Amino acid sequence: MKNPKNILLFHGEAGCGKTKLCAGLMEWAFISFNSFRVHRELDLLSKLRNSFNEISAADYSIILDGMIDDEFVILDDVGSGINPDKVSYKDLEWRREIFFNFLDNRYNSTLPTLITSNFTKKQFDDVYSDRITSRLFASENIVIPMFGDDLDYRAKGY
Repeated sequence: MKNPKNILLFHGEAGCGKTKLCAGLMEWAFISFNSFRVHRELDLLSKLRNSFNEISAADYSIILDGMIDDEFVILDDVGSGINPDKVSYKDLEWRREIFFNFLDNRYNSTLPTLITSNFTKKQFDDVYSDRITSRLFASENIVIPMFGDDLDYRAKGY
């Protein structure tokens, strides 16, 4: 956190503290950056869909760029609502495109970005694509996996 750049991917089981980490970073973000935003993936997608009334569908990338051009961006719950075992290509085509554009923009800019998900590396590869997985799990990024037995802190009352 002292020299923030690139991507921090925190992925793991439901209830392991991913969203709590995002909430815990809010004070640090206020102090450390001139601008930052927090998006849940589903909310980001919904806002982009709603923008289609204002612009042509082909120009959604302009809206997306304006939503993620801050110094620090948190994208929480990537892949929520997707059952990785029952993925339909048609249902995910647009979602993949948006996530790739988000990730490519933040990755190329080396601006600090926190992404949380309950997906494993294999599930990212299976559901999104190897292009996305390659950027997420690049050696210059920090990846914190939290998978295994007994990691649901909510169930434990923490």
